[in-house]
Amino acid sequence: MSEPTSASTQAPDATAVPGGHAANQGLAARLTRGAMWSIFALAISQGASIGSQVVLGYKLKTEFALYMVAIAALSIIGIIRDVGLRKILIVRGNDYASLARPVFMIAFAINLLCALALVAVAPYLAQHSFETPQPTLVPMMWVMAASVALSTFGTVQSAKLAIDLRFKAIAAQVAASSLIRQISQAGLALAGFGAGRGIGADQSD
Repeated sequence: MSEPTSASTQAPDATAVPGGHAANQGLAARLTRGAMWSIFALAISQGASIGSQVVLGYKLKTEFALYMVAIAALSIIGIIRDVGLRKILIVRGNDYASLARPVFMIAFAINLLCALALVAVAPYLAQHSFETPQPTLVPMMWVMAASVALSTFGTVQSAKLAIDLRFKAIAAQVAASSLIRQISQAGLALAGFGAGRGIGADQSD
């Protein structure tokens, strides 16, 4: 004979938990707004980047090739930059206080190695990437290398914003950083400066 099923033994439903359904709806709404802010920031960032590249390509002409070689080298290094430590910090958000310092130190060490790799390869690229040596490429890549190391300081802070679901602040930081960088690059190119004005490479997540 089957035993009667008691309501108290059934698995609890999310809607049966006081405030559970409302909390889930609130979280879903915050995530939806976060996605919208991310799309907005991405649109601004990409739009500014395209506009800046058009200006740089028009004004720099042959010098623009140097900039693109340096960007290509930076992109390759960027594959291992931070090695996903920021994402680990976000996933382990409850342990942020204890993990923030070691994550920063490890990320800084890795990014410093990446920066040194850029410095080391710069003379070779300047010598062999073109038909004639291009010594201007070396200082460009040195500044890009410095930007790789300095970008570590934003790793922990941006992870904290993501943990706190402060998507609007993240979007504002990404958009503002991109606008300042791209407008300054285009402005310096229009003002007639040399190839070095393109060295403010993109280091945002």
